[in-house]
Amino acid sequence: MKESEKVKERKELIDKKKEKNRKDGGMKRKKKKEKNRKEGGKKRNGEKEKKEKKRKKKKKERKEQKKRMKKRKKERKEEREKEKRKRKKKESLVAQIVVQAAKEYPQQLGVNACIRLFEQFKSYEGSYFFLWTYLCSRLDPDIHFMYIEGAAKTGQIKDVKV
Repeated sequence: MKESEKVKERKELIDKKKEKNRKDGGMKRKKKKEKNRKEGGKKRNGEKEKKEKKRKKKKKERKEQKKRMKKRKKERKEEREKEKRKRKKKESLVAQIVVQAAKEYPQQLGVNACIRLFEQFKSYEGSYFFLWTYLCSRLDPDIHFMYIEGAAKTGQIKDVKV
């Protein structure tokens, strides 16, 4: 019986503490709210300004990033165009060389065959090397493929600008 009384007393004590804490907590909250209401206007205005600054800063950053992306896109586009022009130049040079070589050596290779050959290899990367190699092997198996380029430069194959 003594133990059950002790347990009851403990429970009552705990309940009292809980009730007190509940009341105190409520009062604390009320006091805090009142205090904030009295001096809260200043705080809120400051917060608004901070938020506004932050918003403007983010907006500015987004704008700058957009600008950078646009610039990068433009640079990439220019680079692609440059590569395209370079490739075209090389391909047209090879086409000229092939046609000229076919004119120089009509018995080995016809002009139409050269053009067809060029069309066939055009899609490959570095197609002019295929062409030179193939053409040289058709003209003379002992000739290295750089011969045609060299011949074009020295003027042995006429009307080809390098």
